[in-house]
Amino acid sequence: MNQSHMLSELCLRYPETIQQQQVTYEQAVSLLIRAMQLATNVPFVWGHIDRPNDGNTFIVYMVPQQTAFPNDGIRFQEQEQRISMAAGAGRELEVNECKYGFIPDSSDTAAFRIRRRFRLIKGGAPQLMLVHYSRGQAIAINPALASQPIRQYPLRPVNEPAMYVLGEKVGQKVYPGGLGMPGGLGGGLPAGVGVGGMPVGVGVGGGAVLNHQSMLAQQAREMEALEQRRQAALAAQAQQQAAIQQQQAAAMQHQQAMQHQQAISTQALALARYKRNHDYMNEVFMHAAFGEPETTPRAGAYSSCFDRADVDAKAVRFYSSPYHSRNLRALPPPEPSSSQLTSDTRD
Repeated sequence: MNQSHMLSELCLRYPETIQQQQVTYEQAVSLLIRAMQLATNVPFVWGHIDRPNDGNTFIVYMVPQQTAFPNDGIRFQEQEQRISMAAGAGRELEVNECKYGFIPDSSDTAAFRIRRRFRLIKGGAPQLMLVHYSRGQAIAINPALASQPIRQYPLRPVNEPAMYVLGEKVGQKVYPGGLGMPGGLGGGLPAGVGVGGMPVGVGVGGGAVLNHQSMLAQQAREMEALEQRRQAALAAQAQQQAAIQQQQAAAMQHQQAMQHQQAISTQALALARYKRNHDYMNEVFMHAAFGEPETTPRAGAYSSCFDRADVDAKAVRFYSSPYHSRNLRALPPPEPSSSQLTSDTRD
């Protein structure tokens, strides 16, 4: 198999085809991240993608020498469109979409096939891509293209060994029985074609057939282990989020209880004050409105200590006394004493 035919017809892909009817951008990013982990432990195989059905999904590694996507047996009536978008965590996702495809010389009566290629151009392995085939809006098939074959059948058999495309064993070939040549040497790529741009000095090996059953068992074990780790990580994350939510709910309930308790205390205090004041004023107004008037005057504050008649008599005697201040003016001046007369004579 010459180099040009190999690059245009074959691709290095994950041994198993994934069935996924719809692939969202988030699912594509997740699958590509898992594919990078798988590619370090599972060798990719050289093979054809031919007339895929709706929902077929492939994990493909494009060697640097492949400037275009290999032939997949579908003719598209529209040029491939490319968009890119941020995928979070510093990643950028590129999407290449071809629409209005059909399979020549088949039962297709309209061009409805869609091919989308996803790859992480930042934060991932740019040469590793997820290829998904689906059904979309249908248009009429161009009569000039309806009968033109897109590839030659029957397809040539592929005898190339599998190859590790990522990780520490990148470029290493896998031969029947799980044996590999160190340093990535040996048959599997034409001269000058290597994974990650590394040249390979030896040409195509002769007739090595990969044991697909052992490879499928190996990749199944790897998939199961990765799925278990992913489930464990998701469970731990869910438990952590649940614990945080429980703490937040408990703090909120405590705060609401404290606020409710404070509101009840203030309300109870106001009610007690109202009842006390109401009872006091009710008693005052009840006596004022319905109480019996007093028939006898109340005794004075000092009636128990003094006799009013005796006090009045003493007052009369006091005011009529000649020594009262108002009666002193009517009294004659006092006569001088003998001592005063003696002192005046000496003077």
